[in-house]
Order: sequence, then structure tokens, then C-alpha cells
Amino acid sequence: MKLRSIACSLLLCALLLITAVVATAQAPYASHPPGTNKPVVHLTHSNAPQVISPASGTWAKATKAPPVSMGAMLLLTDGRILVHSEPNCTGCTGNYNNWYTLTPDANGSYQKGTWTQVASFPSGYSPLFFGSAVLADGKVVAQGGEYNCAPSCSSQWQSKGAIYDPTANTWTATTAPASSNIGDAQSVVLPDGTWMLSQCCAIAFGNSTFPVYFNESTRS
Repeated sequence: MKLRSIACSLLLCALLLITAVVATAQAPYASHPPGTNKPVVHLTHSNAPQVISPASGTWAKATKAPPVSMGAMLLLTDGRILVHSEPNCTGCTGNYNNWYTLTPDANGSYQKGTWTQVASFPSGYSPLFFGSAVLADGKVVAQGGEYNCAPSCSSQWQSKGAIYDPTANTWTATTAPASSNIGDAQSVVLPDGTWMLSQCCAIAFGNSTFPVYFNESTRS
């Protein structure tokens, strides 16, 4: 009985420690222009446990509705949200080749932000369900796609791709990995900045080489 009491006390201490760590206050992440070094994020903490209610957040309808039906979204390092046009439903509007940004207002409100159409994908690449990521230097890469909608959507499990430079507002085609079938694949930016991309249907298509790694300097 005494051992059980000691064990419970240790468990309680562990839970309190975890609570304190989870409640750690983190300084806001400052946005930075693409092409510049990421700012250092300073963490602070308090010994006093803080209670954060999961119900404290709320959803609010945007003042200005997006101009077309939206799909994939990525947060750029300058604070804008890059959104892909995806009219993949009855009555939806847009073009799979197009991209838009949502820029917050002067007070940082996305709810009152402004929608702007930016550069479109390179000709011939209009994917639906693809891998994408914001790279360490602020550029955006997209690769693969379960469908290519140029002009009509057809199932291709393609490996085409493109990289976006937010500063120049340009998309540039990338070189697809040899013998690849990327499709709607998962991806992650590794700590060293390398983009690692899986292949959704590599084995089904007889390709045993996966994952693949993106080299930004060669766009391949």
C-alpha cells in the first residue's frame, strides 16, 4: 500500500511537470521575407502552471470571401497564406493552375485580409492532391499529384512539380525524379532543410526507390 502511495505521488509530480512544460509560453514567431535567414525563436517559461482552455479559440467568418474555391494552403514566411485554387466539387469555381494569397491587414487580422491572385503553375502542370512544403528560405515547392487537371482532370499519379519564389512571384518547373510515381504523397522538411517526399504508389507501379529528396539548387 505504501509503495502504491509513493508511485501515485511520483506520477502526480510527473503530470504536474508535464503540465508546466505544455503550458510554457512561447514568444510569437516573427515573419521574415523569403530568401532571408529564419529569425531565432526565444522560449520563455514560468514555474507556475497555467491552465489553457481548448475551448478558448473561436472561428470567425472572413470579411472578404475567397474569389474561388480553395484547397491546399501554406503559410509563407512573410505572413501571407498561399492558397491553391481547387474547384473539385459540383458548383465550385476556379482553375487548378491558379494560386492566391491572403494578406492580413495592418493590424495582423486575417479575417479582414485581402485576397490577391499571384503567379500560376507552369503550363501543363495543374495538379490536384499533391505534396507541398515551405522550404527553409521561404520558397514553396509542389510535386506530384493524383490528378492533372490541364484542362480536364485525369488520374495520372504524376511526378511533375514546380517551385515558387514569393519575392519574384514566379513558379519554375522542377525535374521529376526518374522512374517515380509520386501522386498524392506525404512530405516533410528535414532539420537540415532537405525536403523529403514519399511516393504514394511506388510499389504498385513497380518502383522500389522511395522516398525521394529535393535538391533546391538543381530543382530536382
